[in-house]
Parts: sequence; structure tokens; C-alpha cells
Amino acid sequence: MPTVVVQSAGLRPKSSRGVPMSRRACIVLATSLMVLMLTASSAAAYVPAPGPVFNNPYSGSVAVRTRILNHVLGAIRHSPKGSTIQFAIYSFDRPDLGDALVAAHRRGVHVQMVLNDNTISKQTQRLQGIFGDDPTKSSFVVICHGSCRGGFGNQHMKFYLFSHTGDVRNVVMAGSSNLTGFAARNQFNDLYTVNRAPGMRKLYARIFNQLKFDKAVAHPFVTGTTGIYRSYFYPHPNTTKSNDPVMRRLNGVRCHAVGGTGYKGDTVLRILMYGWVGKRGLYLADKVASLKKSGCRVNVILSNGGQSVAGHLRHAGVAVRTADMRKRSDGTFARFTHEKWMSLDGNFQGRGTKIVWTGSENWSDIATHNDEDVVQVPRAHAYNAYLSNFEFIWKNHSRKTGVKYGE
Repeated sequence: MPTVVVQSAGLRPKSSRGVPMSRRACIVLATSLMVLMLTASSAAAYVPAPGPVFNNPYSGSVAVRTRILNHVLGAIRHSPKGSTIQFAIYSFDRPDLGDALVAAHRRGVHVQMVLNDNTISKQTQRLQGIFGDDPTKSSFVVICHGSCRGGFGNQHMKFYLFSHTGDVRNVVMAGSSNLTGFAARNQFNDLYTVNRAPGMRKLYARIFNQLKFDKAVAHPFVTGTTGIYRSYFYPHPNTTKSNDPVMRRLNGVRCHAVGGTGYKGDTVLRILMYGWVGKRGLYLADKVASLKKSGCRVNVILSNGGQSVAGHLRHAGVAVRTADMRKRSDGTFARFTHEKWMSLDGNFQGRGTKIVWTGSENWSDIATHNDEDVVQVPRAHAYNAYLSNFEFIWKNHSRKTGVKYGE
């Protein structure tokens, strides 16, 4: 803080270094005001951190456990009058975020939310009571019954859009995290943020504007490329092994790395998947197993993975560990990973790259019927951050599956 000097009345100020005291006082005052203005401007400046954010439910620090929730909370609090917030969430129950959304609404922010009907929390009921449920209004809370855009299934997307927050416009956040206390206390989650992305936000907003009417659309599976990012939106009707979007992705993997990527000439795959189950889970597991046999270096962390999936992977020599949801002796849920992503360092579609695919989609049968979102991130720094996250969970918070082939 600048020092303020008060002079006694009736005393004539002396000159200093040839500058009259009255002029010197003006210079000091102007300098002080400039410092104050710069300090205030610096304090007001806010930009959501771009790239990935991860929480750690095992941390003794509340700030670390709620890192993702606070990331979204900061963007809500800095959204100015006239801006628009659009959230597509599976579940929501946080009073602190609810308070921030109500405050934003009261200062003139358009707050729009679409949720699934699996658990309608008191906070959801509260916000719907304030914002209403009319999707044609500027603010609302809509609860979908099944998949919003497909009928059967769930609204399982988890993305957060801000037309303007702090010093940036057109912000997109997507990942595995719901806005719940359970997500912070019990789950590892991720959230990837892109700032200054008008095309990307427009694409996600187009999907959101379909979600909000809770009505099946003719062509629910949508893909779009905006800048370096490619996004995928489900449902994917009539999914088969041959047309499955994840299978097509895996078919693009080549195990001989090129362009200085990979490790010792091999493509490296890391898969951290919460729900890898069912018939779909098995044929995707068989494909990953075949990549291992072809020379790719593959490590997998399962959470709610099927026994057969783990067995197929292990039989092919894939290193598999689990961070699954187990109950403690007192019946409460243990911590687990809820992340749903795959990373690659090596050869994808004939080119050397470091790339991550993350979002809300599990590798399960139901996922193809759900509203889901996945974003492809071809950035080395993002790959490195996800790899660090994988290695931390692998070393500290996972265990061997103990599953043999066929079990």
C-alpha cells in the first residue's frame, strides 16, 4: 500500500531538489493513484487455467480434493452481467457452487443447466425453483429423463461453457467430473479447459441447445473439429464392433513409432477407464490386447472394469492395475478413479504425435446410448500432464487385479 503523508495546516512546504513542494506532492499523489489502479487491476484480472486439472481424493488438503470444483467455481464468480453459463452434468449437489450460480443469476448472468434424473439433489431442486425449468428462457434447469438427445440411456455429459469470465471469452471445460461432494471426496477426476475458443464453444453450445429440450434428435452422433481439437458427441445409434468410434480410434494406432515419438521405437498407450464392461468392453479389450501383441507398450488402470476385460488384457501381457470402487468394513465407499481417458505417444494414423482423448464416455454398452462428450487433445504438454496423473495413481493408489484369463 502506498504511504500517505498528511501535512499540518499553516506550514509552508519547502522545495526539494529544485521542485516546489506543491508540485512534488502532486507527483507523489499521481504515482500513488497509479499504483492503486494497477494493484486493483491486477487483483481483478482472472483467467481460468488452461489445460488439465486433476483432483486427489486421498489428499489431506481440502483445496486439492476440491481443485476441479474450485476451478469451475472461480469461472462462475467471474462471469459478468450479460454473459451465459451452460452446464451439462450428470449430477450436482454443491451448495457453494449453487450459491455462486444464484449470485451470478442475480447480477444478470444467464445460467442454463441440463442434468440427468438419476439423483435430483436439494441443490438441483433449489436452483430449478429459482431459475425455472423452461428451456426457452434465459435461465433454467432442465432434468432429462433418459438420454436428452436419444431417448434410452442417460444424460452423462460433463461440460461447462462460459461465454465470458474474467479476462477471457469463449471458455470450454470438459472431462469426467460431476459437481458433487462425492466427486471431490471419493473420486479421481479430470477437467480440461480451453480458453478463447469461439468455434469450440459454439459447437458445444449447439449440442447443449439440443440437450435442453429433452427430445430425441435425428442424428445424435456429432463430430466436429475446431482448431486443433476434435470433439465427439453421443449417442451413437446401432453401434457395432466395426463402426464403434473407439474401435476406429484404436484401429488408427500403429505400434511402430515415427517422428521421434514413443519409447525405443514403440508406441506407448495409457488407458485409465472407470467403466470398461460388457460386450463392447470385451471387443475393445481384445483390440487393446492385439495392440500389445503387435508391439505397443500398454498400461491400463481399471476402476469399475469387468472381470473378463481384465482377464483378456492380462492374458495378452498388458500390465493392468485396478483402482476400483470397494466398500470399507463400515459400508462406506473407498476412493477410486472416475477418469475416462486414453493417451498415446507414438504413431497415430501414420503420424508421430502425443495425444489424449478425454471426456465422459466409459467403454461400456450403455455409453453408446448416453449423451456423452469426448475431446481429442493433440498437445504434448497435455499428454505429459495426463501421463503424470496416470503414474501417480498407478504407483500410489492402485493394486494388482489378481484376475486370470477367463475369470
